[in-house]
Amino acid sequence: MRICLAILLFALQASAQPAKQWLKPNDVLPSTDTLRVLQYAQQWIPSLQRENVQLKISSTSSSTRLHHSSFDVWYNEVYCWQSTVKVNVSPAGKVHSVQLNLPDWFALSKEYDDQIVHWQKIDTQSIVGANRMVKQQRLVWYPPQGLRWAVSCWSLTSDYTLLFNQQGRICDSISHERRFGRDTFVHARIFNPDPLTTQGFFYGGNYIDNSDADATWLQPAYRTVKVPATYIPQLGQFALYNNWVSLEEFEAPVFEPVRQANQTFFFNRSESGFEDVMTMYHIMTFRQQLATLGYPQLMNQVLHVDAHAQFGADNSMFVRNGGEPSLRLGTGGVDDAEDADVIIHEYAHGLSWSANNNINFSFERSALDEGLADYWATSYSRRKNAFRWEDVFTWDGHNEFWNGRTASSTQLYPSSGNLYQVGEIWNAVLSKLWSDVGADITDRLQLESMFFYTEQSTLPEAAMYLIEADSLLYNGIHTNIICSRFQQQGILGANCLPLETASITKFISPQLINTMGFAQAVGPLQLAFPDASNGVYQWYAVDGRLLMEGTIDYSLLWTIPPPNYTGLLFLSIQTNQQRFRFPLLRMQ
Repeated sequence: MRICLAILLFALQASAQPAKQWLKPNDVLPSTDTLRVLQYAQQWIPSLQRENVQLKISSTSSSTRLHHSSFDVWYNEVYCWQSTVKVNVSPAGKVHSVQLNLPDWFALSKEYDDQIVHWQKIDTQSIVGANRMVKQQRLVWYPPQGLRWAVSCWSLTSDYTLLFNQQGRICDSISHERRFGRDTFVHARIFNPDPLTTQGFFYGGNYIDNSDADATWLQPAYRTVKVPATYIPQLGQFALYNNWVSLEEFEAPVFEPVRQANQTFFFNRSESGFEDVMTMYHIMTFRQQLATLGYPQLMNQVLHVDAHAQFGADNSMFVRNGGEPSLRLGTGGVDDAEDADVIIHEYAHGLSWSANNNINFSFERSALDEGLADYWATSYSRRKNAFRWEDVFTWDGHNEFWNGRTASSTQLYPSSGNLYQVGEIWNAVLSKLWSDVGADITDRLQLESMFFYTEQSTLPEAAMYLIEADSLLYNGIHTNIICSRFQQQGILGANCLPLETASITKFISPQLINTMGFAQAVGPLQLAFPDASNGVYQWYAVDGRLLMEGTIDYSLLWTIPPPNYTGLLFLSIQTNQQRFRFPLLRMQ
């Protein structure tokens, strides 16, 4: 075996964050077995040749061209948060590339040596509490805070990780948010993709939600289709579930999924069965589209779906649920399950998770996930009808309830916006490529490149992976137009390399002070900068709503006033040179 790890496409170093590298070795493995790939990574990557460093398999997946193996990095049995080794190997055993997100070894080993005795004395049960459903708990290296005790809890309706300090207090909270029968189908009426798009209407006047009421103007928008279902002989009923989607009731408001003795599932939008058949039809149609493109392996498992959920809120959510994923569609405003854009957007979060099993996202990785989910919603509905294709969530948004999003953002990267606005930049580029090279090619490039993502992937890195995908799938014939589109949006530089990434990651992060006092509402939150800085702070809720913002004059120590909000929220900091984002918990 010839070992050569000398070719470095790009390397990025951020203080207190994992060192990032993308290597292009020229090695060939005798097999693509996961154990063999693990041995390769341990033996031949110089930065892993350290005492007490271990790699543990986290996920494997296969795209149309490569096998992708991801490994978590551990130090003395301490999990290193967001530290990853990912090896991408061809079926013939050629190592196509290696991605490294490695911790600051010096800081990690020093803090470990200083604190490990104290952590060994922690009473984990008293920390967690008797009422929590604990699925996993372990000591982790969590930059920039250091060693923390991580407790993961999940169920069908919740999925989160709590991080505790040595005093047993929460210092961070991170949301990640089978039956017997005979396969058959039912006849149903749906919107395809929504009632405005199919008729060339804009929201307003007579064309409004009107509290879920059916109306004369809606009748031409209904389409009769076949929807996959299962016949239950014991009950003599048809139900909406199969090997990939299961309509269930597990979150308020309570509407039991529709079942009936005949195969005619004709409902109007005022009836709960309508959202059930909408959800089943569009997910299964999208799945078939993915299979046609060559990616049937994505989300190849049961997705548990509640089409009337989120306690009536105007919001929807995909939850990985510890490997038993669920999707919850809200009923506030326009019911989310009445708009195919919402259904496909949330399902696309599942595609991203299925390709990589990534969970502990950085801010920009979260923004990328929102952008690719918006892209899939855009591409899906645009294939059906190009009217207003730039208006993402055409029926659910762009109305009195919320503004929706756009697939034609003119924002440039890097952006000071929230994660949804940064995601719009990604969708804008992909949607332009859709116009340039067509739907199938752009969809395949997004699917293939998605397998390269890690928990800290940035937009420039994702752009490079898209170029790699073009090389793998189409011998690089679209590279020039891909580079041009990413350059126009500021994601890639003139030489088609991710130069902008270095400019936003090379700075030293400010140090958070008094996070526990802030969480318990007994003291202010402060940020200590290495150099005097001025800038803007913004508080966001988990759903992306701006809660509060303000400016700070030149100072080494910023004091940030809190918003009137409890729960998990995000602090965005923008100075004249850099941007940071911190998740924080505010308790009653």
